[in-house]
Amino acid sequence: MSIPLRVWGHPEERRLLGGGDDEEGEKDYDEDLEPSPRRRPLLLRHPEVDAALAQRTVRARLHSCLACNCCPCCRSRCCLWCRRVLYAFLSILVLTVLIVVIVWTQYPLRTACDTPSSASSSRPFPPRGRNISFAQGELRVNHLQTFSTHNSYHRSSWLLVVPPWLYTHPPLRDQLRDGARGVELDLHHARGHFTIYHEPVVDDRSTVVCLADALAQVRDWALDNPCHVLTLISIEPKDALDYDHWCRHANSGDLFREIQGTILAWLPRDRLLTPMDVQGDAATMRAALRGRGWPTVASTRGMFILELDLWSENVRCGDAYSTIPPAERLFFQRRSVQWESAASRRLGVKTLGVSLTAPTYAARRPGAEVLQGAYADDAAIVGLTNAPSHAETVATLVRAGYFVRSVTALAGTTHGVDNVRVLLHAGAHLLAVDAWEADYVLAERGQAQRCNPQTAPSDCAAALARIAFDDDPACTML
Repeated sequence: MSIPLRVWGHPEERRLLGGGDDEEGEKDYDEDLEPSPRRRPLLLRHPEVDAALAQRTVRARLHSCLACNCCPCCRSRCCLWCRRVLYAFLSILVLTVLIVVIVWTQYPLRTACDTPSSASSSRPFPPRGRNISFAQGELRVNHLQTFSTHNSYHRSSWLLVVPPWLYTHPPLRDQLRDGARGVELDLHHARGHFTIYHEPVVDDRSTVVCLADALAQVRDWALDNPCHVLTLISIEPKDALDYDHWCRHANSGDLFREIQGTILAWLPRDRLLTPMDVQGDAATMRAALRGRGWPTVASTRGMFILELDLWSENVRCGDAYSTIPPAERLFFQRRSVQWESAASRRLGVKTLGVSLTAPTYAARRPGAEVLQGAYADDAAIVGLTNAPSHAETVATLVRAGYFVRSVTALAGTTHGVDNVRVLLHAGAHLLAVDAWEADYVLAERGQAQRCNPQTAPSDCAAALARIAFDDDPACTML
């Protein structure tokens, strides 16, 4: 015997089955058979009714779960499950986006140098007509001051908005044309090639990616300006935060030989001032600087000096480079001076970028050496970063014969003009700046070279005026 659905069916079930929900249907519902609050009879329902009610239940629970995300008081099992799924989905999404960004930004950098450089080195340098001279009474290299750029390849970061990274330099040849007498290149090793950028992913935009292309720009400028003052090329090996810790390889010395080979392919050996050129027959570099000192300005026109920029993060690179015999080395190894700023002392931390094995500045007491440490005897170039409060330290190092390169006028910092003026007065030889086109830098850098107030002789200005630089036809006879 079949029981009519209209007798047992609830009005909601009748509506789902298309039976309508008019008043007559409500009356057809047998009130005598309606379940009491204490006892619910087993109702016979159509399968479509069960499916529709189940679907409505799922939607209601999902809506409750989503609403629960905004309600800290809700602790139902459904909400906890829903949150876990949501958090897992968001984690996977963030991880996927991060992987895509890394691949998107790093793959072009890691493959950009796979093809040979399109630049040509067929245009030869004119032969040099004189040897390096240390003659007394002439203007020396350390008697002058000049400007350079810091992170010379840099383009403003777009992924991570950090004020110190929000600056863009012109191309290298334009910087040199506008008076820079030094460039800095951060070198990374990838896929057997050396690429140039600041930090992986977060600050990896560069105006020139390949080392060979950067050297091609420097070479083109040098050929057009054969009488330029001695110009520095600083190479900072990036090792600590990189994918490939290339300074820790068993064949790291061979990698540095490869770098030197690349440089020699674009800049001939007679256009490079090397450590052995300065040290000569002296037992140490310290002894050479105390003795005959730096070469003359006139005899180093049209030449470059190479610097290996070393500090706490890449000090292993200096150890690797030291495996190359001294006679074959092209780079001077620049070491950082160690100190603590007043702010860092209050915070209980040391200034970033200080190498524990680098030479340190000794307290000024009778008979004390200016630099102390494992590398003090080999130091010729000393590096300082934004150190106007240590102007006396700079002046002491300069007067002791060391070549001081100071990084200042950093992007995102204040008092840049004061820092520049203080360091110029202290005698820093080379001021590396981020704010290359800032008004105060333009006003201060003026000419490509100026007399050093700490080391220059009294007739420096007159001697500088007598030297033939880029605008003299005689410079083609170098």
